[in-house]
Amino acid sequence: MYPRVKKINSFSSYEAILNFYTENYAIEINKERCIGCGLCIKACPNDAMSSPMLNNKIKVKTADLIPEIPIPSKCSYCGTCAYICPLSAITMKKDGKIIQINDLGIVTKEVVPKLESKSISCNKIQNKVKVYFDGKIEIDWDKCISCMSCVEVCPSSAFIRIKKQQKDKSQSRKVSFDQNKCIKCGTCIRACSTNTIRLINKKFNFSGNYKKIFWESLLSRIKN
Repeated sequence: MYPRVKKINSFSSYEAILNFYTENYAIEINKERCIGCGLCIKACPNDAMSSPMLNNKIKVKTADLIPEIPIPSKCSYCGTCAYICPLSAITMKKDGKIIQINDLGIVTKEVVPKLESKSISCNKIQNKVKVYFDGKIEIDWDKCISCMSCVEVCPSSAFIRIKKQQKDKSQSRKVSFDQNKCIKCGTCIRACSTNTIRLINKKFNFSGNYKKIFWESLLSRIKN
């Protein structure tokens, strides 16, 4: 019976393959490039991608946030996740061959607009990140339990551990934040177990033609 589903999960990548009678489609997630921002999960029009179950885990690492595709047959292989990924960590394939971003149907048919981004080098992950968003991170320090998850997962080192000798006597928290280093990826928000962090005044930068019914629905999912 078709389609036949196959999953290949290794240390460095996760691949879901859908085999039809005459062709096959695949989506591959590069675990070494993924920062766990979850943008692909929100953007997916079919809810085919999901967050791993953290089970109230307090100390979260980037590997804990890498998305999963539990039911590959739900995926329409439209490539929205690959198109929007700020690290180019997702690759679409047809019959084993990589589909370039500009060759995706959603791009050639102007279903999605041109993403206006700036490329920022993040030394921590030794990679460049495409930043699409404007906005500001707001932190309720009264809720912070200094679990260090934000420090662990932040790709731009905007969150840093406060050294003991730098702490004020009245200060109990062990974490500080540099708004100027923040790339608004949202990874810290997903990692925080106490809902201490949120992104406000969020604006997605794009231009050009697009299909209103598809793109505006995607924007609504991203903003939530």
